[in-house]
Amino acid sequence: MLALLLCTACGDGDSSGGSERVFATKDGSVEFVFPGDWSESAKEHPYDLQCFSALIQMTTGVFVYTEEDLAEDEPPEVLLDRHVDELRSLRKQFELLTPATVVREGDKKLTTLVYSGVRSQYTNIYRITLIEFAAQPRRPLVAMQSALPENWPKHEAILAAITRSARLRETR
Repeated sequence: MLALLLCTACGDGDSSGGSERVFATKDGSVEFVFPGDWSESAKEHPYDLQCFSALIQMTTGVFVYTEEDLAEDEPPEVLLDRHVDELRSLRKQFELLTPATVVREGDKKLTTLVYSGVRSQYTNIYRITLIEFAAQPRRPLVAMQSALPENWPKHEAILAAITRSARLRETR
């Protein structure tokens, strides 16, 4: 069972400080570029990478999958469905805000869904993105991101930039 403990960092500032930070997944295979005020979670968590914004209540958690996580004839999109179903089971008033959008950027394909849901009496927006690399089609990632509804267009742009920044790292 996937543990989806999406929680948000505290603060109410602006996450567009101009500087950037790069964080990699636990296995070092993929890295993401975050705004400079974001930090990697030091706490135990189920993700292969989890980062929080220090100034705005936003978070990004990334799961890295291997070929063994998919049946031979199973498309990577089933992973997206699994995460949506898990999140739906943990939230109240879970509603689709934006149907699947597919963006092809360079060597990757990003399929994103946006939902709203209530957790502990607070509404959050959940952005769930399947990231597929042409060079490793059977090694997809799922990014689970959350933010508060206030200023959603600005927050969504920040979260989208994080998922678009995903890139495979050179392995030695």
